[in-house]
Amino acid sequence: FLFLFLVAAVLTAEHRANAAGQCAAESEAWKMAPCIQAAQNANAPVSTGCCNAIHKYTNDPACLCAIMLSKTAKAA
Repeated sequence: FLFLFLVAAVLTAEHRANAAGQCAAESEAWKMAPCIQAAQNANAPVSTGCCNAIHKYTNDPACLCAIMLSKTAKAA
């Protein structure tokens, strides 16, 4: 539990640092559409398209975090 809390704290800090516009989170969120099924159902398989979409943000976890916290992603 402590580990998850620390990860969440780091990601939140990175999200705030990225909020200055370095990542177009709302428009980038649409690129995560292949992940919707897996995000809504823990038993659904994760598609290759979803893995590819997430892989693009390997070097920019702050952007990925901002995308996941975006209004677009939350609405999905």
